[in-house]
Amino acid sequence: MTNKENLKDAIIHGFHDMAFIWIEEFKTIFRDKGAMIFLFLLPLGYPILYSLIYNPEVPRDIPVAVIDNSRTTLSRQYCRMLDGTPEVKVVSYAANMDEAKALQAKQDIFGIIEIDRDFEKNIMRSEQVKVQLYCEMYSLLYYRNILMAGTNVTAAFNQYVQEQGLPGATEKQLSMSVSPVKSTCISMFNPAGGFATFIMPGVLVLVIQQSLMLAIGLLAGTQRDRNRNHHLIPMNRRYFGTLRVLFGKSLCFFPIAVLTSFWTMVIVPHIFNFVSMAHIIDLAVFMLPFILASIFLGMTLSGLIRGRELPMLFYVFMSIPLIFLSGISWPWTAIPPFWQGFARLFPSTPAIQGYVQLNSCGASLADVKPYLANLWIQTFCYFVTAFIVYRHQVKKITDEVDEKVDYIHTHQQN
Repeated sequence: MTNKENLKDAIIHGFHDMAFIWIEEFKTIFRDKGAMIFLFLLPLGYPILYSLIYNPEVPRDIPVAVIDNSRTTLSRQYCRMLDGTPEVKVVSYAANMDEAKALQAKQDIFGIIEIDRDFEKNIMRSEQVKVQLYCEMYSLLYYRNILMAGTNVTAAFNQYVQEQGLPGATEKQLSMSVSPVKSTCISMFNPAGGFATFIMPGVLVLVIQQSLMLAIGLLAGTQRDRNRNHHLIPMNRRYFGTLRVLFGKSLCFFPIAVLTSFWTMVIVPHIFNFVSMAHIIDLAVFMLPFILASIFLGMTLSGLIRGRELPMLFYVFMSIPLIFLSGISWPWTAIPPFWQGFARLFPSTPAIQGYVQLNSCGASLADVKPYLANLWIQTFCYFVTAFIVYRHQVKKITDEVDEKVDYIHTHQQN
Protein backbone atom coordinates (compact mmCIF):
# COMPACT_ATOMS: atom_id res chain seq x y z
CA MET A 1 0.00 0.00 0.00
CA THR A 2 1.43 3.39 -1.00
CA ASN A 3 1.84 6.40 1.26
CA LYS A 4 -0.88 8.15 -0.75
CA GLU A 5 -3.34 5.37 0.03
CA ASN A 6 -2.34 5.42 3.70
CA LEU A 7 -2.96 9.17 3.85
CA LYS A 8 -6.32 8.75 2.10
CA ASP A 9 -7.40 6.05 4.56
CA ALA A 10 -6.25 8.19 7.52
CA ILE A 11 -8.30 11.16 6.27
CA ILE A 12 -11.37 8.96 5.75
CA HIS A 13 -11.01 7.44 9.22
CA GLY A 14 -10.52 10.93 10.64
CA PHE A 15 -13.78 12.13 9.08
CA HIS A 16 -15.60 9.03 10.31
CA ASP A 17 -14.30 9.62 13.84
CA MET A 18 -15.23 13.31 13.65
CA ALA A 19 -18.76 12.37 12.57
CA PHE A 20 -18.93 9.88 15.44
CA ILE A 21 -17.85 12.58 17.95
CA TRP A 22 -20.35 15.02 16.42
CA ILE A 23 -23.22 12.54 16.87
CA GLU A 24 -22.12 11.61 20.40
CA GLU A 25 -21.97 15.27 21.42
CA PHE A 26 -25.49 15.81 20.11
CA LYS A 27 -26.69 12.81 22.10
CA THR A 28 -24.95 14.13 25.22
CA ILE A 29 -26.57 17.55 24.82
CA PHE A 30 -30.09 16.19 24.43
CA ARG A 31 -29.62 13.86 27.41
CA ASP A 32 -28.44 16.70 29.67
CA LYS A 33 -31.25 18.95 30.90
CA GLY A 34 -28.80 21.61 32.03
CA ALA A 35 -27.19 21.82 28.60
CA MET A 36 -30.63 21.99 26.97
CA ILE A 37 -31.56 24.90 29.21
CA PHE A 38 -28.39 26.83 28.41
CA LEU A 39 -28.39 26.14 24.67
CA PHE A 40 -32.10 26.53 23.95
CA LEU A 41 -34.17 27.94 26.81
CA LEU A 42 -31.67 30.66 27.76
CA PRO A 43 -31.19 32.25 24.29
CA LEU A 44 -34.83 31.70 23.34
CA GLY A 45 -36.40 32.92 26.59
CA TYR A 46 -34.10 35.64 27.90
CA PRO A 47 -34.50 38.05 24.94
CA ILE A 48 -38.29 37.74 25.21
CA LEU A 49 -38.18 38.27 28.98
CA TYR A 50 -35.92 41.33 28.81
CA SER A 51 -37.91 42.83 25.93
CA LEU A 52 -41.19 42.39 27.80
CA ILE A 53 -39.71 44.01 30.91
CA TYR A 54 -38.72 47.12 28.94
CA ASN A 55 -41.90 47.24 26.86
CA PRO A 56 -43.10 49.95 26.44
CA GLU A 57 -39.63 51.40 26.18
CA VAL A 58 -40.52 54.91 27.36
CA PRO A 59 -42.82 55.34 30.39
CA ARG A 60 -45.54 57.92 29.78
CA ASP A 61 -47.93 59.83 32.06
CA ILE A 62 -45.99 59.16 35.24
CA PRO A 63 -48.27 60.24 38.11
CA VAL A 64 -46.99 63.24 40.07
CA ALA A 65 -48.39 65.62 42.67
CA VAL A 66 -48.12 69.42 42.65
CA ILE A 67 -47.88 71.59 45.75
CA ASP A 68 -49.03 75.01 44.49
CA ASN A 69 -48.18 77.36 47.32
CA SER A 70 -48.75 80.38 45.06
CA ARG A 71 -52.20 79.54 43.69
CA THR A 72 -52.11 82.35 41.17
CA THR A 73 -52.84 82.65 37.47
CA LEU A 74 -49.22 82.07 36.46
CA SER A 75 -48.72 79.11 38.79
CA ARG A 76 -51.86 77.46 37.44
CA GLN A 77 -50.60 78.05 33.91
CA TYR A 78 -47.35 76.35 34.86
CA CYS A 79 -49.28 73.36 36.24
CA ARG A 80 -51.39 73.11 33.07
CA MET A 81 -48.26 73.11 30.93
CA LEU A 82 -46.73 70.43 33.16
CA ASP A 83 -49.84 68.25 32.90
CA GLY A 84 -49.79 68.67 29.11
CA THR A 85 -46.41 66.98 28.71
CA PRO A 86 -46.35 63.33 27.58
CA GLU A 87 -43.90 62.40 30.34
CA VAL A 88 -45.98 63.16 33.46
CA LYS A 89 -49.57 63.45 34.58
CA VAL A 90 -50.67 65.62 37.49
CA VAL A 91 -52.98 63.38 39.51
CA SER A 92 -53.15 65.40 42.72
CA TYR A 93 -52.79 68.94 44.02
CA ALA A 94 -51.49 68.43 47.55
CA ALA A 95 -52.04 71.04 50.24
CA ASN A 96 -48.58 70.55 51.76
CA MET A 97 -45.48 68.36 51.66
CA ASP A 98 -46.79 65.91 54.27
CA GLU A 99 -49.83 65.13 52.13
CA ALA A 100 -47.66 64.66 49.05
CA LYS A 101 -45.26 62.37 50.95
CA ALA A 102 -48.20 60.25 52.08
CA LEU A 103 -49.25 59.79 48.44
CA GLN A 104 -45.71 58.91 47.51
CA ALA A 105 -45.46 56.38 50.32
CA LYS A 106 -48.55 54.61 48.94
CA GLN A 107 -46.98 54.62 45.44
CA ASP A 108 -49.87 56.73 44.12
CA ILE A 109 -47.31 59.20 42.76
CA PHE A 110 -43.62 59.02 41.81
CA GLY A 111 -42.68 62.68 41.94
CA ILE A 112 -43.52 65.95 43.68
CA ILE A 113 -43.33 69.47 42.19
CA GLU A 114 -43.46 72.32 44.68
CA ILE A 115 -44.12 75.88 43.49
CA ASP A 116 -42.86 78.73 45.68
CA ARG A 117 -45.35 81.01 47.48
CA ASP A 118 -44.00 84.14 45.79
CA PHE A 119 -44.01 82.58 42.31
CA GLU A 120 -46.10 85.21 40.51
CA LYS A 121 -44.90 88.14 42.64
CA ASN A 122 -41.25 87.45 41.84
CA ILE A 123 -42.01 87.03 38.14
CA MET A 124 -43.76 90.40 38.08
CA ARG A 125 -40.70 91.91 39.77
CA SER A 126 -38.43 90.25 37.17
CA GLU A 127 -36.83 88.21 39.92
CA GLN A 128 -35.82 84.57 39.77
CA VAL A 129 -38.43 82.10 41.02
CA LYS A 130 -38.00 78.66 42.49
CA VAL A 131 -39.73 75.42 41.48
CA GLN A 132 -38.55 72.38 43.44
CA LEU A 133 -38.77 68.84 42.10
CA TYR A 134 -38.60 65.66 44.17
CA CYS A 135 -38.33 62.25 42.46
CA GLU A 136 -38.24 58.60 43.38
CA MET A 137 -34.66 57.45 42.78
CA TYR A 138 -35.28 53.69 42.72
CA SER A 139 -36.34 54.01 39.06
CA LEU A 140 -33.96 55.96 36.85
CA LEU A 141 -36.48 55.94 34.01
CA TYR A 142 -39.07 57.69 36.18
CA TYR A 143 -36.49 60.15 37.45
CA ARG A 144 -35.32 60.88 33.90
CA ASN A 145 -38.83 61.53 32.58
CA ILE A 146 -39.98 63.67 35.49
CA LEU A 147 -36.79 65.73 35.32
CA MET A 148 -37.15 66.09 31.55
CA ALA A 149 -40.76 67.23 31.90
CA GLY A 150 -39.82 69.81 34.55
CA THR A 151 -36.90 71.12 32.50
CA ASN A 152 -38.90 71.39 29.27
CA VAL A 153 -41.87 73.06 30.94
CA THR A 154 -39.62 75.56 32.71
CA ALA A 155 -37.97 76.49 29.40
CA ALA A 156 -41.35 76.82 27.67
CA PHE A 157 -42.77 78.82 30.59
CA ASN A 158 -39.83 81.24 30.43
CA GLN A 159 -40.70 81.94 26.79
CA TYR A 160 -44.36 82.37 27.74
CA VAL A 161 -43.48 84.94 30.42
CA GLN A 162 -41.25 86.85 28.02
CA GLU A 163 -44.01 86.94 25.41
CA GLN A 164 -46.46 88.32 27.99
CA GLY A 165 -43.99 91.11 28.68
CA LEU A 166 -44.09 92.27 25.04
CA PRO A 167 -47.70 93.41 24.47
CA GLY A 168 -48.54 94.50 20.94
CA ALA A 169 -45.52 92.80 19.37
CA THR A 170 -45.97 90.88 16.15
CA GLU A 171 -45.38 87.11 15.94
CA LYS A 172 -42.05 87.69 14.17
CA GLN A 173 -40.95 90.21 16.80
CA LEU A 174 -41.88 87.78 19.58
CA SER A 175 -39.94 85.01 17.86
CA MET A 176 -36.82 87.18 17.44
CA SER A 177 -36.97 88.49 21.02
CA VAL A 178 -37.81 85.30 22.85
CA SER A 179 -36.05 82.70 20.71
CA PRO A 180 -33.67 84.28 18.20
CA VAL A 181 -31.97 80.93 17.56
CA LYS A 182 -34.26 77.95 17.15
CA SER A 183 -32.88 74.55 18.05
CA THR A 184 -34.21 71.09 17.36
CA CYS A 185 -33.07 68.02 19.29
CA ILE A 186 -33.05 64.81 17.25
CA SER A 187 -32.11 61.58 19.00
CA MET A 188 -30.09 59.74 16.37
CA PHE A 189 -30.54 55.95 16.05
CA ASN A 190 -32.98 55.95 18.98
CA PRO A 191 -35.73 58.40 18.07
CA ALA A 192 -38.09 57.28 20.83
CA GLY A 193 -35.37 57.52 23.47
CA GLY A 194 -36.28 54.00 24.53
CA PHE A 195 -34.28 52.06 27.08
CA ALA A 196 -34.70 48.72 25.30
CA THR A 197 -33.39 50.11 22.00
CA PHE A 198 -30.37 51.38 23.93
CA ILE A 199 -29.50 48.33 26.05
CA MET A 200 -31.00 45.30 24.27
CA PRO A 201 -28.40 44.98 21.44
CA GLY A 202 -25.64 44.37 23.98
CA VAL A 203 -27.78 41.98 25.99
CA LEU A 204 -28.71 39.96 22.88
CA VAL A 205 -25.07 39.47 21.89
CA LEU A 206 -23.96 38.62 25.41
CA VAL A 207 -26.75 36.04 25.83
CA ILE A 208 -25.42 34.09 22.84
CA GLN A 209 -21.85 34.06 24.17
CA GLN A 210 -22.80 33.17 27.72
CA SER A 211 -25.20 30.41 26.67
CA LEU A 212 -22.49 28.73 24.59
CA MET A 213 -19.83 29.04 27.29
CA LEU A 214 -22.20 27.82 30.00
CA ALA A 215 -23.25 24.77 27.98
CA ILE A 216 -19.69 23.86 26.98
CA GLY A 217 -18.46 24.31 30.54
CA LEU A 218 -21.35 22.29 31.96
CA LEU A 219 -20.72 19.38 29.60
CA ALA A 220 -16.98 19.54 30.34
CA GLY A 221 -17.66 19.39 34.08
CA THR A 222 -20.02 16.46 33.54
CA GLN A 223 -17.39 14.59 31.53
CA ARG A 224 -14.80 15.11 34.26
CA ASP A 225 -17.24 13.90 36.92
CA ARG A 226 -18.01 10.73 34.97
CA ASN A 227 -14.41 10.00 34.01
CA ARG A 228 -12.40 8.11 36.61
CA ASN A 229 -9.27 10.15 35.85
CA HIS A 230 -11.24 13.41 35.33
CA HIS A 231 -10.36 13.80 31.66
CA LEU A 232 -12.25 16.06 29.24
CA ILE A 233 -12.71 13.26 26.70
CA PRO A 234 -13.71 9.61 27.14
CA MET A 235 -11.22 6.79 26.79
CA ASN A 236 -12.30 5.89 23.27
CA ARG A 237 -9.92 5.41 20.36
CA ARG A 238 -12.16 7.59 18.15
CA TYR A 239 -11.25 10.54 20.39
CA PHE A 240 -7.48 9.96 20.02
CA GLY A 241 -7.05 12.85 17.59
CA THR A 242 -7.04 16.49 18.61
CA LEU A 243 -8.42 18.00 15.40
CA ARG A 244 -11.24 15.48 15.11
CA VAL A 245 -12.24 16.25 18.72
CA LEU A 246 -12.14 20.01 18.14
CA PHE A 247 -14.08 19.93 14.89
CA GLY A 248 -16.54 17.29 16.10
CA LYS A 249 -17.42 19.26 19.23
CA SER A 250 -17.48 22.71 17.57
CA LEU A 251 -19.63 21.47 14.66
CA CYS A 252 -22.11 20.24 17.24
CA PHE A 253 -22.49 23.64 18.92
CA PHE A 254 -22.25 25.72 15.75
CA PRO A 255 -25.65 24.92 14.12
CA ILE A 256 -27.42 25.34 17.46
CA ALA A 257 -25.76 28.75 17.92
CA VAL A 258 -26.71 29.78 14.37
CA LEU A 259 -30.39 28.97 14.98
CA THR A 260 -30.53 30.74 18.35
CA SER A 261 -28.62 33.73 16.90
CA PHE A 262 -31.18 34.05 14.10
CA TRP A 263 -33.95 34.05 16.69
CA THR A 264 -32.14 36.51 18.95
CA MET A 265 -30.78 38.91 16.32
CA VAL A 266 -33.54 38.86 13.70
CA ILE A 267 -36.84 37.55 15.05
CA VAL A 268 -36.90 39.20 18.50
CA PRO A 269 -36.08 42.74 17.23
CA HIS A 270 -38.80 42.30 14.62
CA ILE A 271 -41.37 41.19 17.21
CA PHE A 272 -40.72 44.17 19.50
CA ASN A 273 -40.03 46.72 16.73
CA PHE A 274 -36.49 47.46 17.83
CA VAL A 275 -34.26 49.42 15.49
CA SER A 276 -32.94 46.91 12.96
CA MET A 277 -31.01 48.42 10.07
CA ALA A 278 -28.54 45.63 9.21
CA HIS A 279 -28.93 43.46 6.12
CA ILE A 280 -29.28 39.82 7.08
CA ILE A 281 -26.25 38.82 4.96
CA ASP A 282 -24.03 41.44 6.62
CA LEU A 283 -25.31 40.28 9.99
CA ALA A 284 -24.50 36.64 9.16
CA VAL A 285 -20.98 37.52 8.00
CA PHE A 286 -20.36 39.50 11.19
CA MET A 287 -21.81 36.90 13.57
CA LEU A 288 -19.89 33.96 12.07
CA PRO A 289 -16.52 34.69 13.74
CA PHE A 290 -18.28 35.73 16.94
CA ILE A 291 -19.98 32.33 17.26
CA LEU A 292 -16.76 30.47 16.44
CA ALA A 293 -14.69 32.58 18.86
CA SER A 294 -17.25 31.99 21.65
CA ILE A 295 -17.21 28.23 21.04
CA PHE A 296 -13.41 27.98 21.04
CA LEU A 297 -13.14 30.26 24.09
CA GLY A 298 -15.58 27.98 25.92
CA MET A 299 -13.56 24.93 24.90
CA THR A 300 -10.36 26.62 26.06
CA LEU A 301 -11.79 27.52 29.46
CA SER A 302 -13.22 24.02 29.80
CA GLY A 303 -9.67 22.94 30.60
CA LEU A 304 -10.12 24.78 33.91
CA ILE A 305 -13.56 23.33 34.68
CA ARG A 306 -13.55 20.69 37.42
CA GLY A 307 -17.28 20.29 38.03
CA ARG A 308 -20.75 21.13 36.73
CA GLU A 309 -21.27 23.98 39.18
CA LEU A 310 -18.18 26.05 38.34
CA PRO A 311 -19.46 27.47 35.00
CA MET A 312 -22.53 28.89 36.73
CA LEU A 313 -20.41 30.59 39.38
CA PHE A 314 -17.91 32.11 36.94
CA TYR A 315 -19.74 32.85 33.67
CA VAL A 316 -22.94 34.21 35.21
CA PHE A 317 -20.89 36.44 37.52
CA MET A 318 -19.01 37.81 34.48
CA SER A 319 -22.16 38.81 32.58
CA ILE A 320 -22.73 42.16 34.29
CA PRO A 321 -19.06 43.31 34.12
CA LEU A 322 -18.93 42.38 30.43
CA ILE A 323 -21.99 44.51 29.68
CA PHE A 324 -20.44 47.50 31.46
CA LEU A 325 -17.06 46.94 29.77
CA SER A 326 -18.60 46.62 26.30
CA GLY A 327 -18.84 50.39 25.86
CA ILE A 328 -22.62 50.74 25.48
CA SER A 329 -23.50 51.75 29.04
CA TRP A 330 -20.29 53.72 29.65
CA PRO A 331 -18.15 55.48 27.00
CA TRP A 332 -15.39 53.19 25.75
CA THR A 333 -12.87 56.04 25.80
CA ALA A 334 -13.60 56.65 29.50
CA ILE A 335 -12.76 53.06 30.47
CA PRO A 336 -9.20 52.67 31.86
CA PRO A 337 -6.69 50.97 29.51
CA PHE A 338 -6.31 47.96 31.78
CA TRP A 339 -10.02 47.19 31.68
CA GLN A 340 -10.16 47.86 27.95
CA GLY A 341 -7.50 45.18 27.52
CA PHE A 342 -9.39 42.81 29.79
CA ALA A 343 -12.65 43.41 27.88
CA ARG A 344 -10.94 42.69 24.56
CA LEU A 345 -10.23 39.13 25.72
CA PHE A 346 -13.92 38.30 25.28
CA PRO A 347 -15.63 38.04 21.87
CA SER A 348 -18.68 39.87 23.23
CA THR A 349 -16.81 43.19 23.42
CA PRO A 350 -16.03 43.72 19.69
CA ALA A 351 -19.25 41.89 18.78
CA ILE A 352 -21.43 44.27 20.81
CA GLN A 353 -19.63 47.37 19.52
CA GLY A 354 -19.82 46.19 15.92
CA TYR A 355 -23.39 44.91 16.17
CA VAL A 356 -24.65 48.22 17.59
CA GLN A 357 -23.05 50.14 14.72
CA LEU A 358 -24.20 47.63 12.13
CA ASN A 359 -27.75 47.07 13.31
CA SER A 360 -28.68 50.23 15.22
CA CYS A 361 -26.64 52.91 13.45
CA GLY A 362 -26.89 51.68 9.86
CA ALA A 363 -23.15 51.10 9.36
CA SER A 364 -21.95 48.95 6.48
CA LEU A 365 -19.82 45.84 6.82
CA ALA A 366 -16.80 47.89 5.75
CA ASP A 367 -17.42 50.34 8.60
CA VAL A 368 -17.20 47.56 11.20
CA LYS A 369 -14.16 45.92 9.60
CA PRO A 370 -11.93 46.55 12.69
CA TYR A 371 -14.38 44.67 14.93
CA LEU A 372 -14.75 41.90 12.35
CA ALA A 373 -10.96 41.53 12.12
CA ASN A 374 -10.75 41.46 15.91
CA LEU A 375 -13.27 38.61 16.04
CA TRP A 376 -11.39 36.57 13.43
CA ILE A 377 -8.14 37.09 15.37
CA GLN A 378 -9.88 35.88 18.52
CA THR A 379 -11.26 32.89 16.61
CA PHE A 380 -7.75 31.89 15.50
CA CYS A 381 -6.17 32.51 18.93
CA TYR A 382 -8.83 30.58 20.85
CA PHE A 383 -8.72 27.77 18.30
CA VAL A 384 -4.99 27.45 19.04
CA THR A 385 -5.53 27.54 22.82
CA ALA A 386 -8.39 25.00 22.56
CA PHE A 387 -6.11 22.81 20.44
CA ILE A 388 -3.43 22.98 23.15
CA VAL A 389 -5.94 22.09 25.89
CA TYR A 390 -7.37 19.10 24.04
CA ARG A 391 -3.98 18.01 22.73
CA HIS A 392 -2.86 17.76 26.34
CA GLN A 393 -5.97 15.72 27.18
CA VAL A 394 -5.49 13.37 24.21
CA LYS A 395 -1.82 12.88 25.12
CA LYS A 396 -2.69 12.05 28.74
CA ILE A 397 -5.23 9.45 27.67
CA THR A 398 -3.00 7.87 25.02
CA ASP A 399 -0.14 7.70 27.55
CA GLU A 400 -2.44 5.94 30.01
CA VAL A 401 -3.54 3.50 27.30
CA ASP A 402 0.10 2.82 26.36
CA GLU A 403 0.98 2.20 30.01
CA LYS A 404 -1.89 -0.30 30.37
CA VAL A 405 -0.91 -2.06 27.14
CA ASP A 406 2.74 -2.31 28.27
CA TYR A 407 1.61 -3.59 31.67
CA ILE A 408 -0.58 -6.30 30.05
CA HIS A 409 2.19 -7.34 27.66
CA THR A 410 4.70 -7.53 30.49
CA HIS A 411 2.42 -9.76 32.59
CA GLN A 412 1.60 -11.98 29.62
CA GLN A 413 5.31 -12.52 28.92
CA ASN A 414 5.94 -13.36 32.56
